[in-house]
Amino acid sequence: MKNNKGITMISLVITIIVLLILSSIVIYNSKYQLRMKYLDNLYADIESINSKVADYYLKNDSLPIFENAYLNTKEDLEHMLSTNSNNQEELGINVNDEGKYYVINLSKLDNLTLNYGIDYKNWTDTSTKADFQDLYIINEVTHQIYYPYGIKMGDEYFFSRNADENEIIPIELEEIEENWNVIINDISQNQSQDNEKLSFVANITIEGLLNNYNINSLEYAWTEEDIELEESSNLVYTKFFSNSIDEEHNTISSNISSKGISNTAEHCNLWIKVMDTNGKYSYNSKSIKVSPIILPGQYQKVEYIESTGTQYIDTNLILNQDSGFYIDFVPENDVTKTKAQHYINAGGAGGGDNIYTRVAINVYQTTANGELQFLDRKLNPKITKNERVKMSIINNVVTYNDGSTVQLTPQTITTSNSLIIFAAHNATIERFSTMKLYNLRLYNMNNIIRNFIPCYRKADNAKGLYDIVEGKFYPKQGSGDDFLEGENVY
Repeated sequence: MKNNKGITMISLVITIIVLLILSSIVIYNSKYQLRMKYLDNLYADIESINSKVADYYLKNDSLPIFENAYLNTKEDLEHMLSTNSNNQEELGINVNDEGKYYVINLSKLDNLTLNYGIDYKNWTDTSTKADFQDLYIINEVTHQIYYPYGIKMGDEYFFSRNADENEIIPIELEEIEENWNVIINDISQNQSQDNEKLSFVANITIEGLLNNYNINSLEYAWTEEDIELEESSNLVYTKFFSNSIDEEHNTISSNISSKGISNTAEHCNLWIKVMDTNGKYSYNSKSIKVSPIILPGQYQKVEYIESTGTQYIDTNLILNQDSGFYIDFVPENDVTKTKAQHYINAGGAGGGDNIYTRVAINVYQTTANGELQFLDRKLNPKITKNERVKMSIINNVVTYNDGSTVQLTPQTITTSNSLIIFAAHNATIERFSTMKLYNLRLYNMNNIIRNFIPCYRKADNAKGLYDIVEGKFYPKQGSGDDFLEGENVY
């Protein structure tokens, strides 16, 4: 018998085939394990970011994102992911996504170690989706996180994790009526900062919040401009801390400071926002009249004081041809032509609704018998009753609301009668007017000698004018009730 030694050709071929198969299996498994590691890394990133985003949102009520949108709609996301994967299906998009998609600003999240997403460092306000894809994006509604570049496993691409495939029908919550109100109890005197900014502290009470609103969400903001309600959500708000809570009367009180308000502003708006028990924000505002002029603490500035036909104020000033004035007022009645001397009044000749100005100091001419008489019909245009007027007569130049001027001929004027406000002063106090006075300044040539600010004395509520030049309060004189007053000014 012969002994067959060695390996036959058939055995060798079979052995090689088996080795090739085993080798390919090992290579395939290695590649699979590597791709699986990539996918696990993606899932680990998304889980870590999810947790950090949730914490950030709870603390800040906003997402840690860049302001410019990465994609505008779910259709945009579908198009991008299907282009990247060449697959129209199984993209892993949350069916409940709505609104826009934003790049997550990972620098706002602490203690993150990630495998992907470093392109966020290069993202700017002018970047687009075409520039970067190695980053993480988030839907503004569902907070679903996506990785646009994707991880490939075989023929599939994976862009997200645990995307909801079942549509969620939103629960319609009962609408809560916005029946809460802001009351301003008091405001400290404003302070000038470098003569450019005003600031003050307002003591406020908010009524009607305790039952349907989360008082821990209260915030406030200030604006100089009038804005629409829908724009108020874009303001920068400050946390509101309450001084006291009165559950019996459903009120919250606090002192809140204003930001720097321009000293040229005539008013500012206080905005309050709060979240209701349904998670919706509600907004309310209060307008506050402001002025850079500071009065002593015992006096409260008001928008105007208003005479009703019985009150007057004697300035105790005797004026002459060098005297002048600026006045801001609303004339409310006609005053017949008179030869009375220096006075500030609202009315004039002509009757009807269109009246000539009767507010005058050195707008006079000397008549044949030596008396002083108004030059009413030389002052144009006419001043309309019940409309606000700002005008001045300084150094024989009349300046009107619209900026037009009239040059007067200087006259030598002498009188023994003092300047009366709200009435005429001849031998007696007569011809009372009804008018709203916002401001009155008196001049000698170009030098201001009186600056009258409407106000009331807090101790007894007496209305009048406070002269900030001499530091003196002028209350009502004459019979009848006190002046009427406008809103407080701070």
